[in-house]
Order: sequence, then structure tokens, then C-alpha cells
Amino acid sequence: MEPDDKPVEQIEVELEPKRRKRTAISQSTAVKKAELYVSRKLPKYLKKLEELAMGILIMKTDREGNEAVYAQAPDRAALEYLIDRGMGRAPQRFEIDANTGPPMLPQAWVPDELPPGVIEGEVKELPLAEEDHES
Repeated sequence: MEPDDKPVEQIEVELEPKRRKRTAISQSTAVKKAELYVSRKLPKYLKKLEELAMGILIMKTDREGNEAVYAQAPDRAALEYLIDRGMGRAPQRFEIDANTGPPMLPQAWVPDELPPGVIEGEVKELPLAEEDHES
């Protein structure tokens, strides 16, 4: 045997990777994880949103390899969102005109006759509290 010819150690290799067992998580845990993920990425999201709000340069390459650079206009929705977050949303105004259409009063309904046995008991007058007599 030559010095480079050492016996080769064979290692068993699994052809299918081991799958982790899925454990059920509660909705509150899932929400907490999602909030944590978003809060960690929030500075990046705000930077991207600001880029959209200010307008960005876009470079596209066609099939022949020619590059075209053009500016995309500022995104109005991104601007409005940032303004609303920074200054608060403007109050909404609704106009209601009472003189249009018929009056909107609830309609009273009383049956023509009460079926027998619906009302049981006696009618009694409740005594007034002493405080009411003094006033």
C-alpha cells in the first residue's frame, strides 16, 4: 500500500431529509410572531415607501441587452399614507339634508286584537318614591 492509499470510511447518507414535526401554534402566538417580524423590518418598509412617495428611477433591459432608464412618478397613495401617519387623518365631512324625501319616523304597530292569554296578571300602580314628592 502506498502512503496516500488509506482505507476510505463510508458514511451513511439519508436520501430523504428528516422532516420536522409540525406543531400546532395558537393564533395569538402566530400574531405575535408576525408582529415581531414586521416590527423588525419596519425601517426597511418605511424607506421603500418613502422611495415610492418621492418617485424612483427604473432601469429595464430588453431582450437585445439595450438598457432603458426612466423615472416613475411619485405614488400618490404612498404620499397620502405617510401624511396621514405623520399628521393624522383629516376629518371626514358628511352632509345630511333633512328636507329631501319624506320624514323618517318609526312606524308604530299595534295588533287589532290581542289573542287571549297573552297578558296575565293584574295592573297595579307603582308607588312614587318620596324624593319625587318633594320636588
